[in-house]
Amino acid sequence: MEIINRKAQYDYYIEDTISAGVVLTGTEIKSLRSGKANIKDSYVIIKNNEAYLLNSNISSYEKGNRFNHDEKRTRKLLLNKKEVELYWDSPWLFPETPVVKKAPQKHIAFLLDRSGSMDGNDPNNIRAKLVQEFSTQLNSNDSIKVYSFDNNVIDYTKYGFIHDEDSIAEAVESFINNGNYGGTYIAAALSTVYNDMVDDKNRFDLIKELSADTDSSLEQYIFLLTDGDSFDNPSTELLNNLSDSGIKVYTVGLGSVNSNYLRAISDVTGGKYYYASTSGDLESIYLKFGEDIESSDENDDGLDDYYEYMMCQGLLKTRTGTTAFEGVDYDVLMSNSDYDDDLVKNGDEIEVIFYDDKPYLSIHSDPTLKNSDRDIYTDFQEYNNCTDPLTQSYVINAGEFREIYNKGDYVYAEQADDYISGSEAGIAFTYFVDVVFCGSEDYFDVIASAVGGEDLLVKQDKKLLADYLSTLLNSSDESNDKIKDENEK
Repeated sequence: MEIINRKAQYDYYIEDTISAGVVLTGTEIKSLRSGKANIKDSYVIIKNNEAYLLNSNISSYEKGNRFNHDEKRTRKLLLNKKEVELYWDSPWLFPETPVVKKAPQKHIAFLLDRSGSMDGNDPNNIRAKLVQEFSTQLNSNDSIKVYSFDNNVIDYTKYGFIHDEDSIAEAVESFINNGNYGGTYIAAALSTVYNDMVDDKNRFDLIKELSADTDSSLEQYIFLLTDGDSFDNPSTELLNNLSDSGIKVYTVGLGSVNSNYLRAISDVTGGKYYYASTSGDLESIYLKFGEDIESSDENDDGLDDYYEYMMCQGLLKTRTGTTAFEGVDYDVLMSNSDYDDDLVKNGDEIEVIFYDDKPYLSIHSDPTLKNSDRDIYTDFQEYNNCTDPLTQSYVINAGEFREIYNKGDYVYAEQADDYISGSEAGIAFTYFVDVVFCGSEDYFDVIASAVGGEDLLVKQDKKLLADYLSTLLNSSDESNDKIKDENEK
């Protein structure tokens, strides 16, 4: 099992890493194997020449009983002494200017169905218990609220969004103790939570204004879980209000539900739909939900906003040191999913890959240029032609090739070095197209030498081919200009 603190890669520049062992108890090992750990807020200290991990959270083992461990205890690390001394004695280097972008606060409303049918579909209240477990994975500035709905809506965290695990545990216990009964009224429930979240956003904006805080931001989510069809339907106005307010609704259908109905709610508001055939599927869904909201894509370009911020700062590069978007204003980048307006989204031109748990760029085409390799094709055309946008390509379609073939005594060769076939002089098609399109008629003289003499390529044939390809090039330029004009319109 691997527990990774990916947030550290956003918040800090990591120059190097050290491998370490950690001293664990039996119940901690069993919890770790289930992935029930969180190191987002943890850090290491050196005390009396020993290394210790502080503020890490390993959830209690459900079968541990009285032998269970303290979830946030200080844990000893096992390090190589020479490595510790090497890094501890090294000077600490800090950047001259801050480069850290403040992570947004996340407020999540868990809106859980407790209609009578839940006695059969989730008799053990797994949906509520998973909220408590989810809360252990929250970042330090994230908070949640817990609601139930049937004919009515109950707010178990009446004093706003909370982060404290004990308070969340009390809210979950209250949910369970209330039992399951009544019908399913999703529209009324969504309306109640929407109004609460609007008030929450207004309070956040007021505090931000009074404190002159220009860096903080708030993301709001609703996690709606139900096992049946609703007796009421959310109006188009309500869904549009949620969408306009930036409140994303993630829906979960449990058992026999109307998936299309729930999917429509998540689609309009920018969330996602998950399906659980039984309550046993819910744990993986809660984990997936946590992963989905962890990454943010404000400009819908397929790249995580944190990574794009790092790109603008020049901190995220390929493994060979190449950058993308370095020096570009972050707000300008966030205003468009296609920075260079070449009809290819930023996330299709570059992607973030991981090597030894460190993020790096992989560049498929230059996201700041319409024509990355400066040939006669835009990146959009290269992708459509299935050619490499970073390598100059000159593609002639099959019809044009037949026209060339029929006008001259030329033999198409699959391999570039296959110049001679029997007693005939065969010219490698891919070679003469590239060279002539680049404007070098002298290439024919090179071919003539390769095949044994000028007489094998008569002047007339050379001129015919050169003229034809030159005409083809001009018509391609005119076609590209036309495409460019249409795109600009």
